[in-house]
Amino acid sequence: MIDPEAMVTMSTVSRSAAKRTPDRICNRFEGRDTTFAAFDRHVDQLTHALDAQSARTVAYPGKNCDHVFEVCVRGTRAGGLFAPLNWRLAPSEITEILLRYPPDILFVGPEFHDAAEKVLAALPPTTAIAMGGGHPDWPAYETWRDAQPDTPVEERSGPLDPALALFTSGTTSVSKAALISHHGLLRQRLDTLPQKLIYDHWDDDEIGPIAMPLAHIGGIGFWNISFVNTCTSVIAREFDPVAALDFFEKERVSKLFVVPAALQIMIQHPGAQDGDFSRVRDIMYGTAPMPLPLLQEAVEVIGCQFAQCYGMTETTGTVAIRLPDDHVPEGSARMRSDGWLLSGDAGYLDEDGHLFIHDRIKDMIISCGENVYPAEVESVLHGHPAIREAAVIGVRDEKWGEAVMAVVTLREGAEIDQQEVTRWMRERLTVFKCPKQVDVIDLMPRNASGKLLKRDLRAQYWEGRDRQVN
Repeated sequence: MIDPEAMVTMSTVSRSAAKRTPDRICNRFEGRDTTFAAFDRHVDQLTHALDAQSARTVAYPGKNCDHVFEVCVRGTRAGGLFAPLNWRLAPSEITEILLRYPPDILFVGPEFHDAAEKVLAALPPTTAIAMGGGHPDWPAYETWRDAQPDTPVEERSGPLDPALALFTSGTTSVSKAALISHHGLLRQRLDTLPQKLIYDHWDDDEIGPIAMPLAHIGGIGFWNISFVNTCTSVIAREFDPVAALDFFEKERVSKLFVVPAALQIMIQHPGAQDGDFSRVRDIMYGTAPMPLPLLQEAVEVIGCQFAQCYGMTETTGTVAIRLPDDHVPEGSARMRSDGWLLSGDAGYLDEDGHLFIHDRIKDMIISCGENVYPAEVESVLHGHPAIREAAVIGVRDEKWGEAVMAVVTLREGAEIDQQEVTRWMRERLTVFKCPKQVDVIDLMPRNASGKLLKRDLRAQYWEGRDRQVN
């Protein structure tokens, strides 16, 4: 349950949770449980350790783990900044980011020691700490932290101070930093208290899995919601469909946030048909369109409430939510001087105030003067019995300017015929929206947050052109 008086900074939330629910499990990770009291004590120890080195800004390249959240809240207690980095980036890409945003200390996940050594060689002298230990030269995190006193540290952050630097996913260009304040992280939870929205307000016995990458607002943001509600988070290093099914049964998780691609992998796993989903109350999904056939299948397999979340990193996650009551499976310059944030999405509000998103404006295809939104075409393609995933892009066409093209992956053992797919699509969409070509690939290119990298799909078809319009 949220303590409204504590919703000033993440640090004050931690203090309140340690007093109100000291023995409740805050984080569970690979057999290690940390109570809210222990978590807050660790934050004080970590603050003393970083103060001794005059460190304010810290970064973390690595997969999910429990200790990294202590690093996050320590920054908010001491007036510092925490920057989790996408673990799928190449060392050269991480180096590029850290040369622009240099950290005082680099905390490194156990899988990334070799990559981090290459990064550190290109940076000014920077201290490295090994999360989980295992490095011959760097201090092991727990030993380094526990050598410090646990005397309480005075709060040194305010609500408008930045708490996080999250790097946008770079689906169309290099990553850019979005600074997230305490106010941004916490205010929405207060604003929605009267409505008790399922996304923001949890019962005391809720358990949430953290499997989305921490560098994504859907990962660290979902942990934040669990944390301010003083609920238990079960942390996975990364999303794995078998582990996710085990979480439902063994950890008794009740709420989760998932991207549609991960949900599809999970419910189409053979073990899902016999899975125990009896304690799952709510599944929130976002970051990409949810094809109607996939939603129908998920409702049938899991049988819980679903809510669709719309937002972006710069808005600290969800700004609009489609509630369970609205789910009918049968179908039913970025920041301007006037204060508006441009999302880059094309959509509309209906007469009841529901927000409908067509697609990303930059993904829109103009063929023969007609606007084609790929998301609409992709949703229809997902209903084809042989198609597992579909991505629709515009390719150059000397006659029409751009032509609609589909890139698909197939269900196991399935085959498709180009002409059959064309006939099937024309029964469901107007002719100019139907793909002129369908290419089959083995695996869709995605970033760490599960977003489809359409720029990678387009690249081969626009090779040798200065820009990807015709």
